Amino acid sequence: MRFPPPLAFLPRHRVRLLLVLGSLAAGVLLTFQVVQGQLPADTCPALPGWNTPLLISRRDASNAAHPRIAAGVIDPSQGVSGVYVVWDQTRAGGNANDRDVWYRTFAAGVNRLTISTQLGEGIHPDVSLGADSIAHMVWLLPSTPGSDTGAIVHTASDRLGAGASYEHVIQNTTLVPDGDGGPAVITTTHGLYVVWPQRDAVGARLYSAYQAQPGEQFVGNLPLFLNDFSASLGYNPRLALGPNGEPSLTWIQPTEWNGQTTPQLVHTFKPQGQAWSAPVTDISLDWLADIQRQVTTASLTADPTGGLFAMWESTLGNDHGLYYAAYSYLPGLGWSWSTPTRLLGPGSAPTRPSVFFARQKLYALWQDESGSKALNIQDAPAPPPGGDPTWSLPTSVVPQSVRDRSALAIDANGTIYIVYVQNDNGTDRVCLAWQAGDIPPTYTPPPPTATPTPTVTRTATPTRTATPTRTPTATRTITPTRTVTPTRTTTETVTATVPPTDTLTPTATATPGPTLTPTLTPEPTDTSTPGPTASVTPTPSPAPPTASPTATFPPTLTATPTMTRTPPPFLPWNLYLPYITRLG
Repeated sequence: MRFPPPLAFLPRHRVRLLLVLGSLAAGVLLTFQVVQGQLPADTCPALPGWNTPLLISRRDASNAAHPRIAAGVIDPSQGVSGVYVVWDQTRAGGNANDRDVWYRTFAAGVNRLTISTQLGEGIHPDVSLGADSIAHMVWLLPSTPGSDTGAIVHTASDRLGAGASYEHVIQNTTLVPDGDGGPAVITTTHGLYVVWPQRDAVGARLYSAYQAQPGEQFVGNLPLFLNDFSASLGYNPRLALGPNGEPSLTWIQPTEWNGQTTPQLVHTFKPQGQAWSAPVTDISLDWLADIQRQVTTASLTADPTGGLFAMWESTLGNDHGLYYAAYSYLPGLGWSWSTPTRLLGPGSAPTRPSVFFARQKLYALWQDESGSKALNIQDAPAPPPGGDPTWSLPTSVVPQSVRDRSALAIDANGTIYIVYVQNDNGTDRVCLAWQAGDIPPTYTPPPPTATPTPTVTRTATPTRTATPTRTPTATRTITPTRTVTPTRTTTETVTATVPPTDTLTPTATATPGPTLTPTLTPEPTDTSTPGPTASVTPTPSPAPPTASPTATFPPTLTATPTMTRTPPPFLPWNLYLPYITRLG
């Protein structure tokens, strides 16, 4: 069993961590009970054209909220692709402020659902599933139930989703009101990035932290733009892997325009070994409008080339709409954002969008806050660089009673998963639905214009989008002298495994058509705790300012995206008086 290095845990963290580690054996036993099909099934109301949704939040608790989802290979030993889902909910027998974070894994292809696993007290979780099949989860741990002040916490699951392997406190004291959203997390080939909003004298500011190797302490823990107060302002961060597999971040930031301040969508990216780039502050701005629409919620996804797609909820008076923009490479212009376009289709109050790229398509999930509170889905073929997508008409997936945020993900088999909160007789519960799809086509990147010399052991990555029309003024370069050190080795020790029979006994049969009917059987009163731990495969990483990883990594063909749009002015100078007074 692998333990984290000594950390300055609060007493409550120490107690909870001991409880987690002490209950691993029980978690394994309960997992075996599930895969043998000994527990009765729970389902949510049926959805036409989709498999019968699973109730994944615990039935003996209530008021579940804030679900997030990540798709990928959840069991590499058998090549099983599925999803991780995290959420928070009121503790059984507790008051409304006693909330815990839970997670669960599910794979439609093998009808395998793990038991719900409690990560600990907290709210606003997020999850990222890395290429090594390790899921990283972060959330806000309130200092007292219902408090906005607390700690930003991280943990990682083992490869079979049976338990949490270790827990780190990223930031001990932070103020994150509910409306600011919680932390966001993303895994890269060279480390783990976490971004969260934190309130101080100026307002909500974005902080970031970085972990080079699994089990190490997080470094950074500073405002996103340390020397620019106004640029760090914002909330509701979302992360995706942009060009060259580097983290790209969008958030909502108060922006001054024509004497008025409105929340707008902002973007930055993090080249390896460098600071976050200067933010692009006009993704959602209409340069011809005297009064800007207000951005309230947003979502971000990426395609295999590192192109980004953002979707956000925008309001102006009583007019509610969803808008979309793409970040792509254009010859002679570099990387830039397209002009915002409004989605097609009806909906008097679309809100809380979730956008996802897969199978050469874009998928958008959003809620209609008018009428019956339905959940709708649309799709569009991936547009060419600089082009606008042609969206299908919206289809109602969940006809009524959807609450809080919903999320969308698609696994390697093309199975579409949606996770949502539905009100059931006054109680909010988390449901998971899926729809079988086709295996996605193989992506073929365009040929690069530069050829590495024989001293380079790695060719241009698929994320490179240079074309033969690229001019010598492009800022992307290749470093032909960098080589890979072939002596690096990786070890892994798994202290508990689930045998190959780790599957639910499916009595359902697949019939022609889009619908499957599994007989998944979660525990009605399961009191499971995190299961066995597994050491996380070290992720190659560059040396951050305060860490010294010993591994070297293959060269990355990097590009410095060209920002072609001029950011508007930021907030009035008098907002910085608290800092000026403090510094003076």
